[in-house]
Amino acid sequence: MEDILSEKPESDATKRILFLCAHPDDVEAHAGGAVSDWTAQGYSVRFVFFTSGDKGSDDPATDPQALMQQREDEQRRAATILGVSDVEFLRFADGSLATIPALLAS
Repeated sequence: MEDILSEKPESDATKRILFLCAHPDDVEAHAGGAVSDWTAQGYSVRFVFFTSGDKGSDDPATDPQALMQQREDEQRRAATILGVSDVEFLRFADGSLATIPALLAS
């Protein structure tokens, strides 16, 4: 696949892409193929997730802490498959991003 960016960067310092996402697996669902292409082309891709997906279950018996750990582990494995080495979780409360003053202020 040809480079989907309009211009090739002149140096490695400019070959960086940052994804800011609400939940784990958002990137893969919307841009996984592109991420894989970019890392194969030598781009450094970083994922930052505002939440850890601790409320991503319809089962009321699900332990949010256990689910958070599972979702983070799954996301790190998916990032590795896509060639992404830097993944960060900010761990804001899942489902409440619109009401967090610190997030809105930034």
